[in-house]
Amino acid sequence: MDKSHWKKLENLFLGANIQQMYPGISIQISANEACITWPVESGHFHGGNALHGAAYFKLLDDAAYFAAASIHTTSFLVTGMYSIKFIKPVYSGVITAKGVLAEPSGKYFKSSSRLFNESGELLAEGSGIFIPTTTLWSSLKAYHM
Repeated sequence: MDKSHWKKLENLFLGANIQQMYPGISIQISANEACITWPVESGHFHGGNALHGAAYFKLLDDAAYFAAASIHTTSFLVTGMYSIKFIKPVYSGVITAKGVLAEPSGKYFKSSSRLFNESGELLAEGSGIFIPTTTLWSSLKAYHM
């Protein structure tokens, strides 16, 4: 277990510029798992007054990504593929994405994630493939903050 790596990944996540669009977002990373919590904001709603699918994707992809990154301690990963199944709309509240590493598969990692509301109802789920790059974690400034 490399708890220092997990803390550095959490710093990297929170230090990313995109997080400015998601005030109140938080992340916890452990071995093979990541959990992201975010209080929904109406600024992310589509014309039907519910959370836009882009926010679902971001949370699910990030949770699955960091579950894979939790055990890959050398280099930055990229999403090679991610697919989503939408189940319920979101209108308000705090939502939580939970990612789990399914299996390291040779040169890439397979992870899945599920999105829940405050009542524990499943809102969406998905899975993806994450591919290591040549960019070392150690070369990323936010990884060290």
